[in-house]
Amino acid sequence: NERKSGFLTPTIGSTQTRGFELATPYYFNLAPNYDATVTPRIMTKRGLQIAAQGRYLFPQTTGEVIGEIVPDDRQTGEMRWAFAAKHNEQFLPWLAGYYNYNRVSDSTYLADFADRVSVTSQKTLPMEGGFIVNYGPWSGLVRTQIFQTLQDPNPAAAVTPPYNMLPQVKAALTDTDWLGLTWAGTAEFVNFSQPALTPTGNRSTLYPSVRWNRQGSAWFVSAHGALAGWQYDLNQPNPGMSSAHEGVAVPIASLDAGLVFERDWDVFGKSFVQTLEPRAMYTYIPFRSQNALPVFDTVQDDFNFTQLFSENRFIGGDRVGDTNQLALAVTSRILDPATGAERFRVAVGQRFYFEDQQVNLPGSTPQTSGSSDFLVGAEGRIADAWSLIGLMQYDFGSSQTNRFNLGTRYNPAPGKVISLTYRYSRELVDQVGGQSELKQTYLAAEWPIFDNWTFVGAWNYSIPDRKTLEAVVGLEYNGGCWALRVVGQQLITTTETTTRSIFVQLELNGLARVGTSPLELLRRTVPGYLRTNDPVLQQRDRSFDPLPEF
Repeated sequence: NERKSGFLTPTIGSTQTRGFELATPYYFNLAPNYDATVTPRIMTKRGLQIAAQGRYLFPQTTGEVIGEIVPDDRQTGEMRWAFAAKHNEQFLPWLAGYYNYNRVSDSTYLADFADRVSVTSQKTLPMEGGFIVNYGPWSGLVRTQIFQTLQDPNPAAAVTPPYNMLPQVKAALTDTDWLGLTWAGTAEFVNFSQPALTPTGNRSTLYPSVRWNRQGSAWFVSAHGALAGWQYDLNQPNPGMSSAHEGVAVPIASLDAGLVFERDWDVFGKSFVQTLEPRAMYTYIPFRSQNALPVFDTVQDDFNFTQLFSENRFIGGDRVGDTNQLALAVTSRILDPATGAERFRVAVGQRFYFEDQQVNLPGSTPQTSGSSDFLVGAEGRIADAWSLIGLMQYDFGSSQTNRFNLGTRYNPAPGKVISLTYRYSRELVDQVGGQSELKQTYLAAEWPIFDNWTFVGAWNYSIPDRKTLEAVVGLEYNGGCWALRVVGQQLITTTETTTRSIFVQLELNGLARVGTSPLELLRRTVPGYLRTNDPVLQQRDRSFDPLPEF
């Protein structure tokens, strides 16, 4: 019943880029609060890789170090490696420190040696360290942050490196009640540095705010006022700037209010509680000239139901968008009267603009029409076995659908699930006067086929590219006290590279799993997936899990 040093379960598999591979991890039980694992990995197409992991846990300190090295990659003829380290330490009750370091030898290391799309799709690796202060309602952060940018082999898919922060100093006052009002604010200084980009320099930001809140059981009113101000000290003026030392101050005001109506509703012989929740928010931000200012860390926020009721349409410290607008929305929920759990929700919303907007980012066009796109969203269970999630963003001015997402899931019993999702997004490209479209379908299933055999699979397909982004297909056999899984995967790791892998795993219930595990892959790609030998498979009726977004 105690940890011991020794060999762990080996993993065996085969991939297109690495060939047949065998990994035999050895675990070192060094102490109750720190250990290590060394894993030699033989790959017929790549050679030998040696990976090591060390973990430690002390009363005020925790951390992990991971390193991988391929002394001589048979495909490239070079030494390749990856290194990651995380450390967190609590020096005093109010003072903590940390660092997070990640680096690889080259831009395609993760694409060549990783199997998870969440890893192979990374384009930047952070390397940062700093100190965090928390004292009552006050907090502070001092850190430095730089990035390693992983470029795609295709020059047409080049990645613009982000700015490094050397350093960032930030202080914040969390919501504090005083004189019947709620006060908050932030102050920040950042030195932005990036040899591949211009301009570089410092930005100082100040954002004090005050809010007046009142609410009852069926209503709320919130008035908010703030002042966003920032000043640049650049190495050279940005095109359009009169000097390298410019700043701007922008006042912000908004009034947000909503109501909640409820009624008992009987439908199809069942009782529910239905709500009707209208909400309105007026925002006024006057125009202040900003278009010539640099853009260090700012992007335009995605338009959705959350952003519908936000004041600033930008995320970051380089822009505050001018606006004179009214946002309106109505939400209706279907609730279980016994538990209050939400069964289904539908919402509609839109913004109305009283003035044209003038502040924008380079390459984008500000809002000039009298209203935003119209949003319609729905999510929940339409029957015991059927779930639905959908979002439509429609532009009445051009009579075009800018976004349409629709997903459904059929889940009649644990271990039986089929889901289908379609995503469409239309994006204007102002520089060339054209447009690009994203159309993807996602089909996933887990379904018993005969005797003790179960099919599992997923297919993510890009319609405009006529390309399979990821495909997973496999079989799982439940032998009672053991289970066998055979799963194949095809995955695009870069614009020019596709890898194919085979996972074979034998699980002895309660003892060990032998082979290359596909469990993480199946949980990620097949929503609602359960192992055929999962003890809960026969014991519970699972509640609805939200359908995944691309």
